[in-house]
Amino acid sequence: MDNDNARKTQNSQTGRAVQSRSPYGTGQDADQDQDRLQIDTSGLEPAAVLVALYRYATIGGVLWQNGLPVAHVTELTVQEARDLFADAAESPDNGPLQAVSSDGWWVDYLKGVPIKSTFYPDTVDATGFDREYKAGNARAAIEQLKAGVYE
Repeated sequence: MDNDNARKTQNSQTGRAVQSRSPYGTGQDADQDQDRLQIDTSGLEPAAVLVALYRYATIGGVLWQNGLPVAHVTELTVQEARDLFADAAESPDNGPLQAVSSDGWWVDYLKGVPIKSTFYPDTVDATGFDREYKAGNARAAIEQLKAGVYE
C-alpha cells in the first residue's frame, strides 16, 4: 500500500504507534461506508469470527464451488486465531493480520485462503469476503457461528 493511504494511530493493546491503512486503497471503495458490508459481531470473539469465515470458505465448500484448490487447506483453531491476533498486536505490520486502525485488523489471505475482511471488536467488514465468494456467505458463516456450528 502506498503512503497516501497510511496514517499514524496508536494500537490500543500495545500503546505503540502503527500505520493505519485502508485495505481498499483510495477513492470510492475507501470512502463510501454505505457500500461496506458491516456485520454485527457483538458478543463474539474476533478470533472465533475469523475461524468461522475460514471454515466456511474451506469446509463449507465455497472454495471448491469457485474452482479453487482445497487439498492444501489446513484446519484453523480458535486458539491459533487468538495467537494470530496476539502476534499482530505485538508486530502489527508482519504476519497475516495487518493493523488498519487502533482496533481493526485486515486479513487478506490466511493459510492460502482468501478472507479479505477487517475485524473490529464488535463488527467485521466482510465486503471482500462476499466479493470473493458471493453475497451472503459472510453473514451465513457468522450465523452458523452464533448457532454453534463451529464450536
